[in-house]
Amino acid sequence: MPRSTDIMMSGSASQSTSVATTRRAPRALMAALLLTVATLPGCWEQVSVEWFPQMKRQLAVQAFETLESVPSMTRVEALTPPDGTVAVGWADVAEPADLAVDAQEALANPRKPTLESLANGKKIFDVTCKTCHGATGGGDGTVAAPNGPIAGVLPIGPGPLGFSLATGLTDGHIYTTISLGRGRMPSYRRIAPSDRWDVVNYIRELNGQLAQQTASAAPAQPATLTATGGAAQ
Repeated sequence: MPRSTDIMMSGSASQSTSVATTRRAPRALMAALLLTVATLPGCWEQVSVEWFPQMKRQLAVQAFETLESVPSMTRVEALTPPDGTVAVGWADVAEPADLAVDAQEALANPRKPTLESLANGKKIFDVTCKTCHGATGGGDGTVAAPNGPIAGVLPIGPGPLGFSLATGLTDGHIYTTISLGRGRMPSYRRIAPSDRWDVVNYIRELNGQLAQQTASAAPAQPATLTATGGAAQ
């Protein structure tokens, strides 16, 4: 039969082993967790230092950034399209910057003032022009004085000033102003040419000029004879 001393020694050894195992368990778990995190793809620290040490500092070509592969190129040159490049749909569009002032003034609007054209012009006007010129073009937009910091916004439609400059301007003048900018007004050449012409049509609509043009273009009614033989208009 085993002696009581042997039983006690065996129990003490088993208890010591259990305590040691319990103490090592959290350490092993933590080591496994750290190893798992370190080997996960897309983790914070990246393996390839050549591309990016961290995801927040990845190699991406930023706007107007100088290309290291072509160090002699400036930022603008690197992103400028090659000579002769024409934007889609702009091949037959006259460039106002290449025209004399008289030719700019004489540019004719190729877009008929249809409901579709006026709706598109209003949409672009509300996004691009309304902030300064106001909803009706009266020069009373949210950033125009006295509402905002920009003073002297010219009225191109009916408004509090009681007059509109657009009524005395040609379609070509308005189109050129949108295309190239004028004074403090920046260029909006990024707007497609057809859309710029739609804005011109909408400005005419704001000033009531389309109704006037329609009335003046209407054919005259033929004279009719009255009962006394006179002509009635």
